[in-house]
Amino acid sequence: MELLEDEVDSPAGGDPAVIRSHLQVVTRNVTRLQQLILGLLETARSVSSDRIGSRGGPHRVTLLDELVRRQVEAISPRAAARRLRWSLQGCDAPLELVNADLERLGQAIDNVLSNAVKYAHEGGLISVELGMEGNQARLVVRDEGIGISQSDLLGLFTPYFRARTATDAGIPGYGLGLMITRRIVRAHGGEMSIASEIGVGTRVELVIPVVRT
Repeated sequence: MELLEDEVDSPAGGDPAVIRSHLQVVTRNVTRLQQLILGLLETARSVSSDRIGSRGGPHRVTLLDELVRRQVEAISPRAAARRLRWSLQGCDAPLELVNADLERLGQAIDNVLSNAVKYAHEGGLISVELGMEGNQARLVVRDEGIGISQSDLLGLFTPYFRARTATDAGIPGYGLGLMITRRIVRAHGGEMSIASEIGVGTRVELVIPVVRT
């Protein structure tokens, strides 16, 4: 901003091209800070909130299959830009969750799908599998991407941690998405796990109880 002010205050009145360049830098960094702040706010909310569905009251029903399809549809333009292909299994069979938080669960699924699109090799396949395992819903997302080393897998849920494969590839991120996703899943009484191999891809699994009392 100081550089921009100096340019505007110059005797010649400032070069429009230089001013435009400075404004692009300001805009880019404001956007980056906005995304980081939103991530921090969500982190704070996930830490301070009670377990979802534990307050009693009327049952709320969420159709998980419909939610997954909506999230896939929302992210499809980004996937198409990278020529990625989808394989959806079990996403057309009704699967009801009782007392789930639709907004936060949607955010968790979006985080997982966004990572698959972001880290997949261009033209690769993203597999989404939804089903039941006992009294739990099970969502598995696989990508054919850059993968993560076994040593980095241990730090994935640490705030601001980013895998070396991601930083080496210059892929932007803040190291908050997976931590937030796991907290949302655990708030639903579920669990999240990740398996990966460098150069082969990553498998993310979310397991969530169908009924929260």
